[in-house]
Amino acid sequence: MYGVRHGYLGQFDVAYGTIINVSVIFFAMLVQINYLDHVSSVLSVMFRPEYYKMSCFKIMICLGIVDMLALCINSITTGILAMKGAVWCSYPVFNYIVGMIVLGLWCGSCIIVLILVANRLLDLSEHWLGKTLFNGNRTFLVMLAPFFYGLYFIIFTNPVGFN
Repeated sequence: MYGVRHGYLGQFDVAYGTIINVSVIFFAMLVQINYLDHVSSVLSVMFRPEYYKMSCFKIMICLGIVDMLALCINSITTGILAMKGAVWCSYPVFNYIVGMIVLGLWCGSCIIVLILVANRLLDLSEHWLGKTLFNGNRTFLVMLAPFFYGLYFIIFTNPVGFN
């Protein structure tokens, strides 16, 4: 079963997702190799040692990685399905699995943003509480919450379907 093919829309989605993901990865490698300050992506700058020791940058790196993974599904995969004219019945198992993953990534991304907001607010207003929750490797423990939250949505909720 196939629906209406959307060639141009699908090609645009695939091109957009590929260009964004490849450019972020390419610029990250370029900065690591040449250490150029004027040609850098935001994600690659966050990996520098002077920034990575700050908890907000650890959270933003996690958010960037989750967003790049979600972009692969939201743009590239849906673009390919749109070019084929696929509907839910064309690839039900594939759509189910991809829908589970994208829902988990989206929900995890939302919680990561809330943790980043809490981190910045606590750092500005209640500095002692921010240090208690996010100092050193405690940030990684806090970042387990979005992982388990996203995992909950992957396992226990109905997935989003491409149609």
